[in-house]
Formats: sequence, structure tokens, C-alpha cells
Amino acid sequence: MADRSRQARQKQATEEASMWLERLERTLRQGEITPLREWLEVPLHREAIVQRCMLWHGPEVLAVLGKLVPIDTAPRSQPLSTWFNSLLSAAIAVGFVAIAIVTIASSTRWLDSETGRAAVLVDEIYRNPVGALRQIDLPDGSRITLNTATRVVVNYGLHSRDVTLLEGEAGFEVVPDPDRPFRLDAGQRRFETDGSHFNLHRLTPENAELIVATGEVTAMRPWRSTVKTPAQLRNALSYTYGEVTVHALQGATIGPDWQSVWQLAPSELQRQLAWQQGLILVAQQPLEDALAEIERYTARKFVLADQALRNVRVSAEFRVSDIDGVLRILRDRYAIGSHSDPDDRIVLTPPVQY
Repeated sequence: MADRSRQARQKQATEEASMWLERLERTLRQGEITPLREWLEVPLHREAIVQRCMLWHGPEVLAVLGKLVPIDTAPRSQPLSTWFNSLLSAAIAVGFVAIAIVTIASSTRWLDSETGRAAVLVDEIYRNPVGALRQIDLPDGSRITLNTATRVVVNYGLHSRDVTLLEGEAGFEVVPDPDRPFRLDAGQRRFETDGSHFNLHRLTPENAELIVATGEVTAMRPWRSTVKTPAQLRNALSYTYGEVTVHALQGATIGPDWQSVWQLAPSELQRQLAWQQGLILVAQQPLEDALAEIERYTARKFVLADQALRNVRVSAEFRVSDIDGVLRILRDRYAIGSHSDPDDRIVLTPPVQY
């Protein structure tokens, strides 16, 4: 009977863990934070949610969960099961449960016992809305630039500099610090650098695009393997697996356990990083692709009145979120007209033929 009762409690805890993880995925609402913290006070609940999270949700959710799991409330005389300790150790090893806290702090100062100097702890989630750019300056001189619709978790301490890119795109200018490695988690991969200028864009929940301007960035060995896709099997020479280091003037598409690396021309590097100056650069790009990039910075959508416009090649420099400027360039250079429809979408029309 005791075993069945234990199984029932475990099943209920697993179901509730799945519910809370779904809420974490879509970002907790204000009224949900306190109930989650209270739920996490039960060791069985912590056991269930960390297990489910590591199996199905990946590092980015663990990064948020690590801010809420009240590790300090676990009974010292009755430790959790061995395998749960292993899961927590794995989470700690990759920087997800770096600090045992119950409340989400913004920034704190404490004394470095070795140097006697005041040190700064940054433990914060930064959210950037659609169309906005934002810079985060770290105490060591490193800088993070957030692109449109981006969220990051920053855990900065005496001996670590850990960031998790939850969604969107960010540029990183990392100052070398031999005593504090810089580690970035996104999806199922971790990236490490000793000092570099690089860009990471989460294309999907699992895949990201890495651009390295200076220095080098290492995509660490994935924490789990997946089945190779037909494209990977057909083009074996285009893909590598396991750990890889991406150097300056190189780009890479990074998957859960694979990557494809390519060389970057200086002009392509400039185009890839132009958003950090508030620009969108396109060079002989299909109009449809250019519009997809422009739409990242605005809530308004574009509609093509004639599908022949999809393949019109455009070259231009647009300001992010400057829709009037976009329409003016399309009109003046390519004779493409525009008007708004009843749904406030921007309808692009082909040049008038006389």
C-alpha cells in the first residue's frame, strides 16, 4: 500500500511539474510566482520538476527554474535521492542553479574575502520588447546588446560569468578574464569563450546561428544526442558533431548535437552585425526575405498583392522599426507602392505598367 501511495504521489507531482514547466515556457504571470515557490518547498516536487525539465525542456528553462528552486530548504539530515542529487549537480555544473535563492534579486554587493574589495553580483532576467535595442554593461567591462524580442538571464559573480539566451538575438563583447570563464547557454548547447566579440541568434527552440567577429567561441559537446536528419546523412561533409570551436570571420548553424561552419566575408560580417547599430542591410536579397527581417522589428505585417514581388532583388540600408523609411525606399528605388488594409497590414503593390 505504501508503494502504491508513493507512486500516486510521484505521478501527481510529475503532472503538476509538467503544468508548471509549461507556464515557465510562456513566462510566469505575477500571480503564479508565489504558488510555484510554495509548491517547490516539497522535496518530491523539486525532484519531479528538475527531472522533467532536464529530460524535455532543456537548459533555458532550468536557468529560470534555478532562480526559484529553494535548495536551502532541503533537509540536511535527510538528503534527497542519489539520482536527484546527480541531476542537481549536473544543473549546477552547467550554471543553471548557481545561487540558492528563493526571491529574484536584481543586483547585490558583497565582500570578496580574498581581496577585501566590494564585488558586484548581477542576477537578473532582462526582457527586450519588439523593435527595441538594449545594452547591458557588466562590471568587468563586457557588454551584451539585446536585439528585438529578446530575453536573457545574467548570473555574474566573483568566479563566473553565466548568461542564458532564452529567446531572440544578442551580441556579446567579452573582456578576457582567466579567473572567470564566460559561458552562454542557448537551447541544448553551451558556448564558452576566453574573450571575443560574437553574435548568437536563436532561430528555433533548438537551433541557433553563431557569428564570430573577433576571438573564438567554443560550442561545447551537447548533453544529449538526437537522430540525424536525412539532410545530414546526405551531406555528411557539411556537418560535424560534438565540440567545435568557431573562429573569427566564421559563422555556424548550431543544432542540438551538430553544427555546420562556414567562412564569412567582411561584407557579410558587417551585414550580420548591422542590427547592433540599428540598421538592416540587404544586398541583392529577395524582397520576401528582406521583409521577413524587417518584420522582426515591428508588430505590423507585410502582404504582397502580387506574388511576382517575392523575388524582386533589393539592396538597401533600412533603419530598424522605421516603416515609413522602408516604404519610401521601396517606392523611390523600385516603384513598389503600398497601402494599409482593414487589418492594418501593409499591402505592397507592383509597379504600374503603362
